[in-house]
Amino acid sequence: MKNIGRNCFLLLLTITLIVTWGGDVKGQQVYAQYVGPALLNADGFGGEGGVKGALGSAGTKGTFSVTSPAFASDADLTNSAALAAASGTSGTGVGGGKGAASYAFINLFFTGANTPIAQTPIIIKLTGANLTKIKVQGYNSTGVAVGLASLFSTLPITSSGDYVFTPTLACSSIRITVDTDDTGLLGITSTNSANLYYAYMLNPTCSPANYTTVATPGVSLGGGILRPKEAIDGDLSTYSTFDFAVSLLTSFKQTAYFSSLSNPGDAATVTFSISPAALVNLDLLSDLRLTFYNGTTKIEPTVGLSSLLRLDLLSLIKAGKPYTVSVVPSAIFDRIEVSTSAVLSLLTAFNIHEIQRTPHKPEFPSPASQNVTICAGNKATLTATLPSTGNELRWYETVFGGTALTPATENTYVTPSLSQTTTYYVATAKSGCTAESERVPVIVTVLPKPHSVPISPQVPN
Repeated sequence: MKNIGRNCFLLLLTITLIVTWGGDVKGQQVYAQYVGPALLNADGFGGEGGVKGALGSAGTKGTFSVTSPAFASDADLTNSAALAAASGTSGTGVGGGKGAASYAFINLFFTGANTPIAQTPIIIKLTGANLTKIKVQGYNSTGVAVGLASLFSTLPITSSGDYVFTPTLACSSIRITVDTDDTGLLGITSTNSANLYYAYMLNPTCSPANYTTVATPGVSLGGGILRPKEAIDGDLSTYSTFDFAVSLLTSFKQTAYFSSLSNPGDAATVTFSISPAALVNLDLLSDLRLTFYNGTTKIEPTVGLSSLLRLDLLSLIKAGKPYTVSVVPSAIFDRIEVSTSAVLSLLTAFNIHEIQRTPHKPEFPSPASQNVTICAGNKATLTATLPSTGNELRWYETVFGGTALTPATENTYVTPSLSQTTTYYVATAKSGCTAESERVPVIVTVLPKPHSVPISPQVPN
């Protein structure tokens, strides 16, 4: 008992552990806004009608319209602005001329503090009659076109069917234009139209994934990758699903794309879960792999998901609970791919809650910082090593979910008085962003207090 008392006294004198806290602000989708009046930012041009031929008449002027332009930037993502154009009609009679092309356009502005920098993907939901005649162009704050216009027929498409426009230069607005052809000499009027639902970028401060693509090469009898966009929506409660169903010789692949290269030391962080009914053997997870890219260049090595699992939390996976892993690739990267290398015949569903880029998971000044010992009834002050400037540490009582422990404005977190051994968890995050690394445990072992032993008075001889 004397040794326990001495150990507790020394521990109380020597344990000092420091952390940094920050706020909980989510990097949101930044939507481009329609700003009136209509003639300035929603307008067009009707092409001239063709000249009349002998014994004929002149063609009529073409038309254009932009209907409900505010629908392109309201809170309802299911309605849309409608753009339409029709060329001028051709002149009739011998030698009648063809009608000229028409166009309609709408301008959308990034009106907040964050505007697209060069190479920031802008995600656009649009449907069109003739995508080879519908284009998007970036403009700077003075209304001058910057970079090159892109036809929607040439743009990459996300797994949700949205188009990805990546301006080569910084811009503060985009213009979407619907063009027609001239009316041919056969007199058939050229028309074109589009419905524009929204355009947005993701706040570049928090380095979120901008869009995702999926692939399921091979033969599949049902199954597929369901709700792929939910793997990058910033919401850990939603997820995409690798639904293997009855698959034959089929692999699954989902890739998240980022608008910039990572900083040295940044981690690829993936949160996943598996239905308890679907999981027969954890060894099946060895067929799930993470691959990293710098553009189209593959970064070696590919990492097996099973190699990143902590043994102390395997029961969490078996129970179907979300699990987060963080790994630092061997080089900087801007794509993260989650894939199967073979058919998981006994694993029917795999859920990806989020694919993110975060600071690397916390490290500790010494082994004792991760395994703290105190006496019952006392408090512990916890610390981990902050990865770098601009990042912060967040402490939790749970390995997933829950609210970060307070206070969030001080440099230390002090536990309450503890009566039993308790595990806390710490994650890293970019300051002001919600994406967090894998949470790493810190165990506080609580020793019983020594019983006081009365000292008998000495009796003089």
